[in-house]
Parts: sequence; structure tokens; C-alpha cells
Amino acid sequence: MFDCDEITNEGIASALRERPGLRSLSFSSTSSNPEYRQVFATSHLIDSLVSLKSLTCLALHNLNISDELLNSIAREGLPLMSLDLQSCTDYSFNGIFYLLSKCQHIQHLGLESAYFLEDQHVVQLSSLLRDLVSINLTCCQLTKSALFTLANNCPSLSEINMEMTGENVVGNSDSLGKLCVYPQLKALYLGKTSWLSDESIIMFASIFPNLELLDLNLCNDISEGICEVLRKCYKLRHLNLAYCPRVKLHGLNFVVPKLEVLDLSNTKVDDETLYVISKNCPGLLQLLLEHCNDVTEKGVKHLAENCTQLRKIKIGNSSHVKDALFFTDIRKGLTCFVLQNMNISDELLYSIAREGLPLTRLVLHSCNDYSYAGIYFLLSKCQRLQHLELYHTDFLNDQHVVELSSFLVDLVSIKLNYCKQLTYAALFALLRNCPSLSEIEMENIGGKIVGNSDSLVEFGVYPQLKSLYLGQNSWLSDEIITMFASIFPNLQLLDLNTCNRISEGICEVLQKCCKIRHLNLAYCCEVKLLGMNFVVPNLEVLNLICTKVDDETLYVISKNCPGLLQLFLRNCSGVTEKGVKH
Repeated sequence: MFDCDEITNEGIASALRERPGLRSLSFSSTSSNPEYRQVFATSHLIDSLVSLKSLTCLALHNLNISDELLNSIAREGLPLMSLDLQSCTDYSFNGIFYLLSKCQHIQHLGLESAYFLEDQHVVQLSSLLRDLVSINLTCCQLTKSALFTLANNCPSLSEINMEMTGENVVGNSDSLGKLCVYPQLKALYLGKTSWLSDESIIMFASIFPNLELLDLNLCNDISEGICEVLRKCYKLRHLNLAYCPRVKLHGLNFVVPKLEVLDLSNTKVDDETLYVISKNCPGLLQLLLEHCNDVTEKGVKHLAENCTQLRKIKIGNSSHVKDALFFTDIRKGLTCFVLQNMNISDELLYSIAREGLPLTRLVLHSCNDYSYAGIYFLLSKCQRLQHLELYHTDFLNDQHVVELSSFLVDLVSIKLNYCKQLTYAALFALLRNCPSLSEIEMENIGGKIVGNSDSLVEFGVYPQLKSLYLGQNSWLSDEIITMFASIFPNLQLLDLNTCNRISEGICEVLQKCCKIRHLNLAYCCEVKLLGMNFVVPNLEVLNLICTKVDDETLYVISKNCPGLLQLFLRNCSGVTEKGVKH
């Protein structure tokens, strides 16, 4: 995978020639500079690409490519099974048609933002795609007739993404319903499609009866027709109606037996609707109700009383759900509870605690008006938590974490980002008391411990920790990360982005933490890797975006990181073709 805006075509060509057995290749550009989008602009580079005779997966994102490139891939008969040209420009229908005519075993095809593509083009392409399993045609100027063409010509096609497509079919669209029934289609993404109406989705329900996932987010004209869809597509498990302002579910007077996930965020759903849902969706596991201002505690209480399988409820930014009392009737099966950007109270936390819910995941993201007393009481009663997130908990300090961690013996992951009163003493308290803890996020916390940090080594070694996120901590130094390497020898992921005091100490970290697979040093302006004179056998992903890495550093990396799969070098002005060739 390459994400390297500063690297030239010659450098990439050299890198490809040295890897003839490559099976998967991904290029992307996020630069606004058109020069950096011209990755495959030379015949020399194209020849290097098509020499990869084992290539089965090719992803090109946000690049200027050409028909010459696509024709060359076609002539070489590369065994492509997955092709993704997301937001690429400068190629035409002729190029993609010729490629697909020669590579007819494609299973996954992405042509997002192929603005030249028309319905008739899809008719021609689909005749070549008998093995197709999934296709992404987001942001193409297509109508629903293209959708039916794909379903008709691709017998294995189970997933279609046509979000933000063109206008409706001109004339009477009912005739399309005469095509057939297509039982193979399981997932349909039609979000952000302004022309989609009740009439259209009812027709889709008749033609695609085995749908299990339907995404209609931001479809403004959908209203009562969604009830008919639920009646006909009785296998539906996942329904996304977020940002559908006119959607109405009051007519849901029948059981929807398999629905498990329902997203009604940013809709005008009300308490009456929640009552109907609670009565007729007995298998509901997850319900998302963010920014639903017509929902009150009464409506959520209906869910609590009737949806006995409910495992996750997400309520955020709702102006009318503030009282804790509705939780007193929540069924005993709720395992995941997420609140974001809400004013909650200790009374809410007390109510959850008294019910003894078997919570395994609790997220209080940027919530206000509760205190340490509330979260302490809750955790003392819900001691089966495996995942805990307390973003922006301004009152939380190190001593609080010491006390809370004694309740969290089953904890697997914790996120305490932007808790400004914490120091890394809280990190050690968690590891000392949580024997199963494998992932910690403490980005942008308060600071380091005052005094001599060497004494922390006395806490011991914590082999259970596998992932550590400490980005945006300006106080983090070589001394501290070297100490961490001694204490956390089994780290597999280490994220130190935007830690400006880290320099040569990262080499000692790599030497001690020999299991590291993913290392993020983006925006670490002082980082130095020239001292890496040893093999790092397991490193697969290395992010050096916006660092001072140069050709000499890339030579050291190339010699000592034999398993590297992904390298990110965007905005690394010290890198030339010579470095990439290494």
C-alpha cells in the first residue's frame, strides 16, 4: 500500500519491479496538487505494474489514470478478482470495458465517482461480470434501471452500493417490476438518493425479497412505504433510516421477526413510534436514536419493557431524554449502553447500577452533569464490563482511576482520551488491577508524573497489553517511551502521533517490543530511525506522515523491516526516488 504524495513514478516503478510476487496493491492520493495524482502517467510505470502476474487485488483511489493503463492490464490478463477505482479520473468507458472484457473473474468492483457511466454502459459491463459478488457505483449518474440490469445479469451479485446516484427513470417505472425476482441480493445501499420514493422502495421490496441489509439514509421522500418494505422483506436484519425526515413507522402493525439493527438517528421518530417498534420488533438488538428530539423517557421505557433482546441503545444529543427513571425497567439483557454529548445525571447512573444490568460495554462520550460518585457506584455494581469509554471526563484524576480499576477485573479495553487531570500513573493503575486489559487509549491527557519517573519500573512487567494509543501528548519523551517498552514487551500496536519530543528513543522501543506490527509516528517532527541497526521482524504498518524521514532512513527501514506491508510517507520532503528504491 502506498500513500506517498512526494514519491515519483520512477521510485514507485522501481519498488514494483522488486516485488514480482505481489498479490495486492493499493495506491491513494489525498493531495490537492494535481501533479501528485499522476501516479501512472508513464509507460515505464505501467509496464512495472502489469509485470505483477500474481496480482489479484488492485485499488487506486483519487488518482488520474488513463485508458492506456486499463488496456495494459487487460492485455496482460492479470488474474484480478478485486478492482477499485474510487474517485479516479481521466479514464473512459472504453478503458474499463476493455479491461473487464479480459478480466472476467472480477468478484468485487468499485467505480465510485465514475461520472461518465450511464445506464447503457452498465448493461454492457454487466454481461462480462458473471462472477460479480459486490459492486460500488456511488456518485455515478445512473438510474434505478442500472440496478435491475446488474441484478438480472450477475447471478452471484449479493451486494450493491448505489448511493448518491442520478435521477429517476423517465416515464412509468412500474414496467421495471416485470423483470423478475432476484433472490440473490442480500445488501442494498441507496443512501443520499433524492429521487427515491415510497413507490420505488415498495417495488424494490417485491423484487429483492431476501434483503438482509437496507441502507436508505438521507432519502428525504421516504415516508410510510417503509412499512410495506418491512412486510415483504421479512429477512431484513439491518435497516438504516438515519436522516430520513419524513419516515413514518406507525403503520407497523405486524411482527418483523428478524430485525436486529435499526438506525433512526436524526429522524422525527416519537414515543408512539417507539411503542409500535417495541411491540413488533422482538429480536431488536441495537437501536440508534441520536438527535431524535421527539423521543422522551416514555418512549425509551416502551423499548425497555418490550424489546427483551435489546443489547445496545445509543442516545445522543436528545433534548428530551434526561431523566434517569426510564432505566429502572430496562430488561436484564442490555449489554451495551452508549451516550454521546448528553447532559446526564448521577441519578441515571444509580438507576442502571441498581438494576444490575449485565453491561459489557459502556460509553459516556463527552457527557456532562454527572460526577465521580455516579460512575463509581455504577462500576461497583456492573463489574463485568469489558469495554469502557469516558471521553472528556474532566473531573477524573489518577486516584479515581486507582479506585475504579479495582472493579474492572474483566476489562479488555479502555478509552480515556481528553481526560486532562490524568497522568500516566493512571495507566499503570489500570494494568496493575485489570489482568485482561489489552488495549488502552489515553490521547491528549494531562501530563507526566511530577518527580522521578524511573520509580514506575518497580510496578513490574505487564505482558497483557497489546495496543497503546498515546497520541497528542506533548510531554511524552524518549525516556518515558523507553521505560514503557520495558514494561509492555508484548505491544503489537503503538500510536504516538503528534508527540513532538520523541526522537531516537523509538529505536529502543522497536528493539524491546519485537512483536510490534503497527507503529504510528505521524507528525512526530523530531523522530529519528537511523539507529535501527537490528531486524524488526513483525512490523507490517509504519506511518511516517509529516516527519523528517529521508532516503537514508528509508534504506535502514528497508534493510531491517522485511515484513512491511504498508508505509505512509505523505509530506515527507526529504524522500526521493532513491529512498523508495531502497
